[in-house]
Amino acid sequence: TSFMCISLIIKGCFVPANKMRFGLMDKLFVKIHTGVYTHLTMGVSNFLRDLFETSFAVAGATGRSLVLIDEFGIGTNEV
Repeated sequence: TSFMCISLIIKGCFVPANKMRFGLMDKLFVKIHTGVYTHLTMGVSNFLRDLFETSFAVAGATGRSLVLIDEFGIGTNEV
C-alpha cells in the first residue's frame, strides 16, 4: 500500500487517503517478490538473493532514501 501511494504521488495522480505527509527523497529502493525471478539455477537460494538485494538497498540508502521491502524470504523452505 505504501509503495502504491508513493508511486501515485511521484506520477502526480490522486492518492486515496484522507491525509498523507510525504517528504522529498533522494533514492527509492523497492524489493518485491515477482514470483518468477529466481537464482536457483545459479546455486543461490531465494533467501540469499533477498539478503543480497536488501544489503544493496541499505548500503546505498541515505537519510533521505526510502527502502520498501515486500515479502522478504518468500519461497524459502524450512530446514
